Amino acid sequence: GFYTCERNDEAGLNDKQAIFLRGSSMSGKWRLSFNGRETVWLSPYATDGDVLIALTDLDTIGTVLVTCNQTFSSDGTVDGLDVLVEFDRVTGTNPQHYGSMPLIMADTAHLSGVTYTKVTHVCTGEPRANFVCEEQLVTVGGDYGLNGSVALTVDGNGTFAGERGHTAWIATSATALEVTEALAAARWSSGTHGFELSADYLEVFHNGSDSEAGRVQWVVRFYPTANSDLLKLTVLGDLPPLRVNNTIYTDGGTTKREVVITELVKGSVPASAMPVSATEAAAESGEQAVEEAAEVETTTADVVAVVHVCGDSSRTTAEACDDGNAVDGDGCNRNCTVEAGFVCTTDLLDLSECKVPVEPTLYFAQTTFGPFKEGSNGSAIVSLMGTNITSEITVKYRIAASSAYPTLLQNDYCATAGDFNATDGELTFSPGESEQELFVQLLEDGVWEQTLVENEKLAVVLYGATGADIDETRNIGYIGITDLDHKNVTIGYCLTPVPTAAPSSAPSAPPSAAPTFEPTAVPTDSPYTVTLATVTSPFVLS
Repeated sequence: GFYTCERNDEAGLNDKQAIFLRGSSMSGKWRLSFNGRETVWLSPYATDGDVLIALTDLDTIGTVLVTCNQTFSSDGTVDGLDVLVEFDRVTGTNPQHYGSMPLIMADTAHLSGVTYTKVTHVCTGEPRANFVCEEQLVTVGGDYGLNGSVALTVDGNGTFAGERGHTAWIATSATALEVTEALAAARWSSGTHGFELSADYLEVFHNGSDSEAGRVQWVVRFYPTANSDLLKLTVLGDLPPLRVNNTIYTDGGTTKREVVITELVKGSVPASAMPVSATEAAAESGEQAVEEAAEVETTTADVVAVVHVCGDSSRTTAEACDDGNAVDGDGCNRNCTVEAGFVCTTDLLDLSECKVPVEPTLYFAQTTFGPFKEGSNGSAIVSLMGTNITSEITVKYRIAASSAYPTLLQNDYCATAGDFNATDGELTFSPGESEQELFVQLLEDGVWEQTLVENEKLAVVLYGATGADIDETRNIGYIGITDLDHKNVTIGYCLTPVPTAAPSSAPSAPPSAAPTFEPTAVPTDSPYTVTLATVTSPFVLS
């Protein structure tokens, strides 16, 4: 389960974090941020997929697993939301997320009804056994603000002793991804014969900026894997500290900018993980390490995504059910989706048992309805199943935000309206009826948003049934909205204003002759200077 911390021999221990939001009838929107990047706004009714897409859209996140659990009040509003995030890895999707991750941040400033917010580590990530990730802190300081650039040098050791990789200019306003890309694209003094410092091998964390002190910090973490090119730069995983190549200032060169490189964690790996040539360079005697490397056959194991097999009797997070076969008509179909008229047990990694319920049970037979064009009515169908239906049944429903919002204030800042009319309602089933359709008025908001999400959607929540139960695994349905606004934009997703017509009459008088200007003398010195920074001794930052 999520709250179990299990170590993998190849990948180590995944970092797991839990976000807890508590309150009463929460409404509005909230969002998450990680490593200096913010997600889109989310609804209290957000699904696993909503949060997963929002997080993986951030360039500071590679692969994560997400689970959302809501606690509902008697009127169908949300009183509690738990978001469980596990940092995982898939080869080629960077960053790779080895070791302890900074805590995700939750922004609830626009979420009404919330009284308690907490983010905590469930499992603190660790690299694989006997591997320690090198970490270095880069601090760019000064007294003029964060408007300069710095170029860094990566020094080689081990096999590549004496080699130097130089980055392009890195702005002090750069994001964590931009710093990562600059280091990965470092140009090496002699080409190093096919060597590449891949983005697989490092992750940069933005450690904060202080505009008053003119200081910015990045933590650079290097990820060693057995036989990798990265280890060719090291002595048994220990990488030389980064160096400052040059700094440039945008204030005319009058401000001295101090750059400090601090080794936070000294990297290390077993001798058997080193490429043989690097082992030879790392071992002072030249004998013992070579023998160890020859005795141990080391292979590089790729971390691959979990394979979800429908019909193997073990339900995973990608399956609504798994009854051990790929047959339709038994409650769990060939795609491992619960079929209409059935309920199934949903325990993870266990066989799903499906049946037709005896008692009347209300549910949404499908997750999403539509999409419907904005300016029209969207609809969703509520289904009723059970073998003992003898009297009238009623159920209430609440219309709530998901990626679409009901009010102008919640919608985009340049919108002319909300996305839909949030009018709650109630449905009545007479004996013999198995479906009822509800309708929601969709509004034209004057904002093109299809580039932000393919189709916005609102949530419909079932609650307060009389004479029937509600299937709590299928009590929320979504209505999709197709955007019809014009695609031409100027700011954000605002419409481009139609230009006014040019005057038809000619000017009354011809313009006077254009004035002439004499250029001033060209200065002998450029106002921009490039200065080799002096790296001072490391210091502890408060």
